[in-house]
Amino acid sequence: SGGLTFVSQGSPVPTIYDEVRGQIVFHGQGVRNRYTREAAYLISEGEGPAMVRRKPGATDGATMLPVQVRFEEDRNVLDSPTVPIDDFFYWNYVIAGTGAASRLEFPLELTGAVGDVALKVRLMGWSSRTNHLAEFRFNGEPVGSVAFFGQESVEAELAIPAAAISNGMNTLTVQGTLPAGNKSSTFVVDWIDAAFDRAVVPLAGAAHFQVD
Repeated sequence: SGGLTFVSQGSPVPTIYDEVRGQIVFHGQGVRNRYTREAAYLISEGEGPAMVRRKPGATDGATMLPVQVRFEEDRNVLDSPTVPIDDFFYWNYVIAGTGAASRLEFPLELTGAVGDVALKVRLMGWSSRTNHLAEFRFNGEPVGSVAFFGQESVEAELAIPAAAISNGMNTLTVQGTLPAGNKSSTFVVDWIDAAFDRAVVPLAGAAHFQVD
């Protein structure tokens, strides 16, 4: 009935009361620092701001929309860098030249993709004073590589042709290869971005996209 107020970091958070499901809905903001992965919200009595709502409109004949999907799992803490970084959590690590640990597979859900897909893979170096070489395969086929040094961060951009994409689950493989003259190389995979046109069809869960 509008009798609750939500506050985060001292700022009011707009909410919506979903009468059908009997729940309060708001946009939760993630926390990105090295001390915690959990955000806190203070809920108390009082009149809080309501989120602006607009009724769904017709698509006006559009059959696809541009989307950008980020695949990211903050599983581990990158606690050894000697250079400033802006993301302390990473998905998984690659140790070049060590068998299974040198080759990782990441699932990418690309249901409804129409045409080519542009992938961007963010890597961060773990071992310092060494060269790194990451090679990429999409559904088993080579799609590019990137070289970087020490504890640098790099974003590899990969162009995936439409013919190579499955309508559903796909796999991006990240392979760590020891460059010539290097005895070791360890780096981590932070996140993977996919930009593509998606057919306007019902999907499970939520899809975020920017409307022109």
